[in-house]
Amino acid sequence: MAGSGSISIITINYNGYDDTCELMDTIPFGMEGLDVVVVDNGSTSNEAARLQQRYPAAKVVQSDTNLGFAGANNLGVRHAEGQLLFFVNNDARFFRPGHPEKTADMLRRMSQHFDRQTALGLLCPVILNDDSKAGLQWAGYTALTHVTLRNRAVTALPAAGAQPLCATPYAHGAAMMTRRDVLERAGMMCEDYFLYYEELDWSLAVRRAGYNIAVATDCHIYHKASKTTGQDSPLKTYYLTRNRLAFASRNVSQPCRIVSLVYQMAVVAPRDWLRYTLSHQAERRRSLALAIADYLCGRMGPCRHALKPTAAMPSKTH
Repeated sequence: MAGSGSISIITINYNGYDDTCELMDTIPFGMEGLDVVVVDNGSTSNEAARLQQRYPAAKVVQSDTNLGFAGANNLGVRHAEGQLLFFVNNDARFFRPGHPEKTADMLRRMSQHFDRQTALGLLCPVILNDDSKAGLQWAGYTALTHVTLRNRAVTALPAAGAQPLCATPYAHGAAMMTRRDVLERAGMMCEDYFLYYEELDWSLAVRRAGYNIAVATDCHIYHKASKTTGQDSPLKTYYLTRNRLAFASRNVSQPCRIVSLVYQMAVVAPRDWLRYTLSHQAERRRSLALAIADYLCGRMGPCRHALKPTAAMPSKTH
C-alpha cells in the first residue's frame, strides 16, 4: 500500500524517445516512495520496449492507439501507485545537463505543500525555458475572458518575500501535481478534447469541486518550447478551433455562453478564414471549416480528417 506521501510521476511518450529519455535521466529513481509511469501513446515504433529496457525501475504501459493527452494520462493514473500524482510532459526535465539539482528535494517540497494546504487541488512548479537563453516561461495564468476565451501566461515571479504558493485559475499541463482523493471528487480529465484545452477544463472541474490551484514559487522545472505540431499546422488549427467551442459549451454559463459561441463562429472564424485565404493557406482554411462542422455535429475525440501536422503529433503541447 502506497503511503500518504508517495508520489507517482506520470509522463506520456509518443514517438519521442529522445525527449523522454532526457526527462527520465533527471528523475531520482532511488527516492523512497517514488513511482514512475511512462505511457507509450501508440508510438509507430516499439519505443515502449526500449524505454523499459533502459529504465527497468519505471513502469512502462503501452497503448496500441494514440489516446490523446487526457486519455493517456488517465491510463497512467490507473497504473500509478502514489497518493500524489505528478503529470509531467516528456519534453520537460527537472534539470539541464551540467546543472544537476536536487530533484528529490523539490518533489518533497511539493508534497509538503499538499500536507499544509488541505484545500489544494492542483499544484504546478514554476516553468523555465529549457534553452540556451533560459528565462521564465510560466508562473501562472490570468483568467479567461467570458466571451473571447483569451488569457495570458504570467511570466514574472512575485516580489521577494512573497508566499511560496501563488494562486492561479488554471494549471499548466506541462507539469501539474494533484492528490488521488481530488480525482475522486473532481473526476479524471475529459478525454473528448484529445489535444488542447484538457487541463483548462480539468482545472475548472477541480475548482468546482471546492479545491484551489496554485503555483509553487519554490519549485521549478524546465520545459522545451512547443514545436511538434507546428505554429501554423492545420491539425493545430483544427483542435484549437473545435475545442475552444466545446470548452465554451461545457464551462461558460448563460448568457455568456451564447455570446461566446456566436463570437467564435461569426467573428473569429470568418476573420481567420480571410487571413488563411489571403496567405494561401488552403489546408488551414479547410481545417477551420471541418473543426466547426465537427463541433456542431458533436464529433469529438481524435480528428477524423486527413490533416497533417508539420511534425509528429506530440504527447502534449501548449
